Amino acid sequence: MRYLLVLTVALLASCGPPWAVLVQSGPPSAVAGAQSVSYAADFSQVIIDGNPFGAEPPGEQQSLSEAFGNMDQRFLEAFSSRMPVPVVPANAPPGPGEVRMSPVFVEIVRGARGPVGGASQLVTRFRWTIGGQVTDEVEVYCSVSPSLTRMSVGGRLNSCAQRAGKQAAQFFERANRQ
Repeated sequence: MRYLLVLTVALLASCGPPWAVLVQSGPPSAVAGAQSVSYAADFSQVIIDGNPFGAEPPGEQQSLSEAFGNMDQRFLEAFSSRMPVPVVPANAPPGPGEVRMSPVFVEIVRGARGPVGGASQLVTRFRWTIGGQVTDEVEVYCSVSPSLTRMSVGGRLNSCAQRAGKQAAQFFERANRQ
């Protein structure tokens, strides 16, 4: 009986969305029906291997900044390619009525360098705003284990960023079905 209960809970959990809701405006979501979405990534709060960004030596900070640019690009590509509306980069504070999605990269665990060892992990929050006011916010977690085909930490984190971009588009699609 206990095994059946655990199996049932596991199956029900796998049917739900792949995110944890932090702020919810609906249903229906306030972003439903948006005709376009602006995009601005946020790395300002990121914790890397348990330390805030900036605690590393200057050479490593430069390397991490480049990695952030790659992750941002992978996220944006996956997000915009799956969105049913145009996605435009944000170059200024949000205007009145502007729907904006900001992936807030919260935590990065780099994991092992090489084909064996600890997984690379990424925690990302999708913060949806209208006119600068938060309407919806969800959090996702991704982990990619190293292997012979996934030895690079950067490559594993790019995979996580890409997966998160797909999930952000999935959130928008669900918001428009409710």
